[in-house]
Amino acid sequence: MSTTALRERLAELDAEIVEKKTVLKDLERDRTAVHRQLHATSTFPVLTLPVEITAEIFSLSLPSIEEIREHLSTSAWLESQAPTVFLGVCRAWKDIALETSALWATLPLRFDFISDNVASEPGAVEKIIDMWFRRAVLRPLSIVFFASEISPDSPFTPSRLRDVIHCYAHRLQHIELYICQCDIPQLGLDSVAFPLLRRAVLDDPFDPEPDPSNPVVIYNNAPQLHDLILRNGTEFSFYAPPLLQLTKFEGEIDNLNLFVLAPNLLEADCVLHLRDLPTSPIFHPRLQSLTLCTPHYSDDEPIDVFPHLKLPALQYLHISDIGSSPESLFLFLDRSSPPLSTLSATVTGSFSQWDTCFARVAATLENLEVFSTNTTFQNQVLNLGSPNSDYNPLPRLRTFHLVTSIGADYKILVDFLRIRSTTPALAKIRSFRVTCRPGAYLRDSFSNELGTVTEPVEAIGHLARLASEGIDIYIETTEKTFIKHVQYIPGDPAYEFASRA
Repeated sequence: MSTTALRERLAELDAEIVEKKTVLKDLERDRTAVHRQLHATSTFPVLTLPVEITAEIFSLSLPSIEEIREHLSTSAWLESQAPTVFLGVCRAWKDIALETSALWATLPLRFDFISDNVASEPGAVEKIIDMWFRRAVLRPLSIVFFASEISPDSPFTPSRLRDVIHCYAHRLQHIELYICQCDIPQLGLDSVAFPLLRRAVLDDPFDPEPDPSNPVVIYNNAPQLHDLILRNGTEFSFYAPPLLQLTKFEGEIDNLNLFVLAPNLLEADCVLHLRDLPTSPIFHPRLQSLTLCTPHYSDDEPIDVFPHLKLPALQYLHISDIGSSPESLFLFLDRSSPPLSTLSATVTGSFSQWDTCFARVAATLENLEVFSTNTTFQNQVLNLGSPNSDYNPLPRLRTFHLVTSIGADYKILVDFLRIRSTTPALAKIRSFRVTCRPGAYLRDSFSNELGTVTEPVEAIGHLARLASEGIDIYIETTEKTFIKHVQYIPGDPAYEFASRA
């Protein structure tokens, strides 16, 4: 092709490009117009909800204090939760979130996640906190503050943290402090009024060397404080809270002074690290719920606590590996004569030893939870109420849970539930649960795998029919996150296993 022809061809291509660009520009303009018109006429259901409904949905999506506590070490999780996640969706959601005061009444904050540049700037952190709580308007506040061991040389000093707490003390109803005990005195929790405070949590994750002879005075001007929770090995003797008004306590104790100094206590969940015991039993007339366990980190021999307590109002008792014998528990129950309705216990020894304890509370016991891997013990428990049993039938028993089971005889189980459902003198079991040890489930007689038991369909069919009569029957393993629940299908002689998350 000659040079003249090439130039002519090039001119044609240039002209065609200009034409195509013009067409493209017209198409883009038309697309923008159609897109604008679409948004003007389309309806998005979520955006047509009344603002009040959207605000209520936002409020229901807030993480609980327990969830916040569990994920406090993960900054990405905190940033992805309500309410902050709503601020980046769209303008409408952002406006609704900012105007919904309930979303801003709880503030979780890890001071070690704040950059040194921000923390070192005077008033920067305080401004963020103030902006958050101003959105809560006049609502009572909850705070969860975590700080590593702080010192005067840290960007965010103990005095600044004290000022933050004091600034909002008059509005706080719940406060959790994950702070070294050596820094607690600098926060002045004894020098400011907390008129609304009802629940306080202290957690020392930094393993200090506290001085029990010089406890830190806390919340002595909090007239509504009823719940005190001490976590992570933080002992009761480390602090001096207002004990006369406490109704609930959770934490580690090294003596039984709690039951002397807190006469209005209704609920106590105690990790026992006992070093000093009274010479005569402590009488507490109001305590209704008691949970006792030993610290997982201790190699010391557990000390039997039951000879040192007398609790005539006790209704709920939960004990786990505390070194108390069945004989000691029986003497405690005999001494206290409590209206015990719920007993949860790790059992060792023979059933005949424990039957005396069961018999002592048979007139009131409605809920029984047994932690045991002893198959003989388990089967004897399941024989309660049988005509062939020599043991007390626990006539008021309504819920029964076998934990860390290695498997139960399905015939004994079916007979137990049938007898408890058809004997007029015995209360009907409403809920029965077996929790097998890891790996035990598929070898267990409750498995629906062929060959594990004789006629497994008939066995599960019996359980399904009992379930159809109103008994919740659960079969689960400790290694699973789901529960196997027996369900009856009307008209189906077989059975069904349904997974529940």
